[in-house]
Amino acid sequence: MNIEILDRLPPSSTEAEKNLLGSILLDPRVLDEIAIGPEDFYAEAHGVLFQHLRRMHRDGKATDSTTLLDHLTISGDLERIGGPDYLREVAQSVPYVVNAPHYAQIVREKAKLRSIINVCTTGLQAAYGNDKADDVLNTLEAGLSFISTEAADNATSSALDVSIDAVERIDGMLDRNQHIGLTTGMENFDSVFGGLFDGELNILAARPGIGKTSLALQIAQYIAGRGGTVLFVSLEMAARELMTRLACTVSGVSGQRVRNGQLVEWERERLSKAFNEVGNLLLYIRDSSASTVYDVRREARRLVKKGLRLVVVDYLQLLQPEDRRQPRLEQVTTISKGLKNLARELDLPVLCCCQLNREAEKNDRPSLHHLRESGSIEQDADVVMFLNRQRQTSEAELIVSKNRNGKCGVLKLSWEATTTKYTTTTPSPASNQYAGDFEEFQR
Repeated sequence: MNIEILDRLPPSSTEAEKNLLGSILLDPRVLDEIAIGPEDFYAEAHGVLFQHLRRMHRDGKATDSTTLLDHLTISGDLERIGGPDYLREVAQSVPYVVNAPHYAQIVREKAKLRSIINVCTTGLQAAYGNDKADDVLNTLEAGLSFISTEAADNATSSALDVSIDAVERIDGMLDRNQHIGLTTGMENFDSVFGGLFDGELNILAARPGIGKTSLALQIAQYIAGRGGTVLFVSLEMAARELMTRLACTVSGVSGQRVRNGQLVEWERERLSKAFNEVGNLLLYIRDSSASTVYDVRREARRLVKKGLRLVVVDYLQLLQPEDRRQPRLEQVTTISKGLKNLARELDLPVLCCCQLNREAEKNDRPSLHHLRESGSIEQDADVVMFLNRQRQTSEAELIVSKNRNGKCGVLKLSWEATTTKYTTTTPSPASNQYAGDFEEFQR
């Protein structure tokens, strides 16, 4: 490695910095149009000048060379910026403000490059130290991800721009005769609720042994079988077990007979064919029980290039906290917020399974207060669904208790224990009529 590169001056453009400051002195309204801060300036004097100019503009004070000189003198920062002569040089650097956005872009780009160098240098030092490789990678990816998301301030849009974008999206879906949401394969759910929506956190909660993993895997299979890449994060079951369960569902072969080694020839043939089918799905399984939200985000970001459409996490309470010293309530709160941020950041649905507390065993139907360990799960989720059935029966229901952007209610399902599969009842002859399947209730 050529270490001489580390001795070079970091990327910067003092000329662009000076011209931007001169533009602000000519017209302080430039500050309202640019998204940079004092830390983006390479020259310390320029950062100090920008900080004073921004503070004066924020306080509604006149922003010109004379008032700025007084402000710097009173604060004791005049010598830090090079004295009155340098202030005069900055003020005379540009004749007009039309190029201010261009100067701001140069300043920001150079700042980003310096940030990248700092992150990579930190990673280089850690790699030469005694740190674990995964820790070094996490540090690098976290730092670079922050630069990527922090650099572009595109969070604020006009109502007109957002409305045009929303109408174009809806029209495009309707023209293709598609659901606006991502369809799940449960026809009554897709018809009533529209599927799973981009940017939303969907919680699928149930008591142990009810089949939430089976339903989540069923949805993942449906989407992956139609060309959408799916990341399935399994914190409880090994990837091999998941694929075996999926192959049993597809083939109709009893999972219990597989476990007992009692398969006859025709069952082996059907199971082999099913494995070939599910093996070609665009389904990626992460089965590390030590996964954190950051690990999930890293895998998801990697799969975006492969057409990622859905992230499934099974299940929330098994995700490892970033800080094990926090109280459990704060850990779960951080995890649920992290999953919500992941959905928004990648603009795709996140479907997360969740355990219910023991109080749910005492009720015929689970409800929101049965979510285990943290009320933040309910707060962060856009949709909360409960899977409910009495054991040893086939009748089941999917209870949508929270839907931030739509109706709530109960859908009828049927459980096939042999193949661990949920099915919906057949709709009535009229198109999209599921009145017999859906019981709506007020939120």
